[in-house]
Amino acid sequence: MCSRTLLLSGALMILASAAFGRVAFEKLTELDYRGSTYYTIRNLSLWECQGWCREEPECAAASFSFVMNPLAPVQETLCLLQNETMATNPSAQPQRAVSLYYMVKLHVRTNKVCNRPWTFERVPNKMIKGLDNAEIFTSSKEGCLASCLNEARFTCRSAEYNYVTLQCSLSEYDRRSVEDSVEMVDVQGVDYFENLCVQASGACRGDREYEQPQLGVPINFVSHYVDMHYYVDKELMANSVAACERACEIENEFLCRSFLYKGPPTGNTYNCQLFHLDHFTLPDGPSTFLSTDRPLLDNGERTGVYYENVCKSE
Repeated sequence: MCSRTLLLSGALMILASAAFGRVAFEKLTELDYRGSTYYTIRNLSLWECQGWCREEPECAAASFSFVMNPLAPVQETLCLLQNETMATNPSAQPQRAVSLYYMVKLHVRTNKVCNRPWTFERVPNKMIKGLDNAEIFTSSKEGCLASCLNEARFTCRSAEYNYVTLQCSLSEYDRRSVEDSVEMVDVQGVDYFENLCVQASGACRGDREYEQPQLGVPINFVSHYVDMHYYVDKELMANSVAACERACEIENEFLCRSFLYKGPPTGNTYNCQLFHLDHFTLPDGPSTFLSTDRPLLDNGERTGVYYENVCKSE
């Protein structure tokens, strides 16, 4: 009788989990929403901050800031756990925030949620114009995101959800697609989502290469900015630029879009830094690297050279 009860209890828990959906996160870069903070933690890593929110049932969102202290200079981190967030209100407008990730907990009903920090990057009130592969209607944003993850006819690299019409648009294109017709436009009531569960081999429709970005900004400015203000997702030792690039290419814990190679290894210091960020992810794009709000301090260490993945034509 006891074993039957345990089996029944286990089956009910599995069914309840399936009905509720798997825990996932959407991330917003340098955008912040108002929320009710119930716990504040300093000097925590990004992974620890998100891990706390993932494990605590009452956590609805986590705000993680990594602002450079000009006196050190080091990044000082602050993790805010929130049990209420305006991010779930489609009409709420986020505020710009320097060196901050805002992570919203989701429950997505699909087994295709990947074991990565974030499932989607969210860009409020934006969409790609006229490049949809499929359109459906679903009652929730989570249903739209599940459809993107489940899509088998093509690699769903992005999705858009209209909170008014309940229309969900799925696309094999994203902001990095090389076609001239890729254009991000402002649309109130529509959010754009990039699929961060895409495997590295499917990150681009064509070939994927790494190059020093040509952004109209001197590459030394870009590299210095990245060195001071990007949050490092992973760092390791590499004997060459090619080895660092290869580490980014095969990274599976997150979708690696850029890296900073700081020259030949010296001692035990890590000289290869990997990032999920690139200039497309930043709200201000290339002009971010010329911002006077975040001074480019010299800490005496090697800056290195910055490379981003570039999608080539098929």
